[in-house]
Amino acid sequence: MERRLILGELVNGFPIFMDGTQTKLLCSQRASPSDNGASLREKVTGLIERISRGRIRFSHSQGDVETFWVIDLNRNSASVIGQVSQFRGGGSSFVPSPDFHYGSNKPTGSLQKPEFFLCDLKKENVSKFNLDGWPVGRWDERKIAIKDSNNNFILYDAVTQKVSTLLSLGQIGKFFDDRKIVDEMDIPEDPSRAGVFFVWNGRANDAYLTDTHTRWEAVESYLIKIEPPSGTLRLMSRRFKFEWSDHWDETGEFYVTVRRSRLPLRGASVAGWVGEKPSTSCRSGRETLDS
Repeated sequence: MERRLILGELVNGFPIFMDGTQTKLLCSQRASPSDNGASLREKVTGLIERISRGRIRFSHSQGDVETFWVIDLNRNSASVIGQVSQFRGGGSSFVPSPDFHYGSNKPTGSLQKPEFFLCDLKKENVSKFNLDGWPVGRWDERKIAIKDSNNNFILYDAVTQKVSTLLSLGQIGKFFDDRKIVDEMDIPEDPSRAGVFFVWNGRANDAYLTDTHTRWEAVESYLIKIEPPSGTLRLMSRRFKFEWSDHWDETGEFYVTVRRSRLPLRGASVAGWVGEKPSTSCRSGRETLDS
């Protein structure tokens, strides 16, 4: 990057992330079961069906096969490390840990299954783990935050393969009751709808609790910070106004959003916030960028 030189080209693949030493690259290839990227079973059963002229039939996946490779830049080599199933037209990706050692993923082909996948770039493998829930992000270098089927937030340790509780549904509900967390109609918020999102602060991930569907809609919702290491909850705002394409800076004091009012201009709004009054406690500004 500093010398602005292109050192190589990745063909027929999609980069996902590099390891911490910048020597290994995880990449993927998508293919339908009938393409060259199909599994051995799909190839063999397809051949049998063609030879038997349809008299013998097998069940086939309706999704795509996604194959993962590790490219070692030092050895100038590429190795297949695993495959997952993805719905055609949809998909997911591995989310790296802060040190880029591990990556976690729940592919769309596993949405109805109690499983997720873990990538280890150092060992160059992809492993499947049977755990019912949805990975929501990386708590730290080793632990993956997961919302389980009972709406508890748990931590899965990628090294020890042990599970611990970060926040139970009961803990969240009690915090809501104690702090009187209500919606715009003064109706108590449903703790089962709470979700977690993460913001990189330059050293580690900061974790926040909100109604993530409401955040996606870019409307108001509660904003609660989850303090490490014990998961203590701290109320930041009862009614925080989310925007689309939002981002916090590394200090956690400024909230950056992009608002598109009319073409060809694009507006980037920068607003700071503290505690209960994010829009009035700090300075704010606006820059308009040419498209």
